[in-house]
Amino acid sequence: GFSGGYPEVAAALDPLIEKYNVTAYLNGHDHSMQHIISNATSYFTSGAGSVTHQGFTPREPARFESDEPGFTAFVFNSLAGQAPVACTAYFFDGNGTGLYNYTLPTPPALVEELRTFGVSD
Repeated sequence: GFSGGYPEVAAALDPLIEKYNVTAYLNGHDHSMQHIISNATSYFTSGAGSVTHQGFTPREPARFESDEPGFTAFVFNSLAGQAPVACTAYFFDGNGTGLYNYTLPTPPALVEELRTFGVSD
């Protein structure tokens, strides 16, 4: 989770995430699914494929947390076969029922680049 984990991993990754303006960070976990937004970066945890811990309590800055068995699908959309301009994360329970979805905002640098080619947002 956002407030837990390994401090040495955060110490190594956080500066890179900030330096390169990372839009989304994807990771896996064995007993939870999450979407957290921190400093304009979305952190998606796809997991819950094994034993879960009942009584999971949602907490800030999480937009979504679940301890139900399930999975996550990421769908990338593009304009006329161009590079992807949108990505939506879909979280499902073990039966395939939708639990939550979120579409990442298009990064400002990509919006500007698309405008140079005559594509509006």
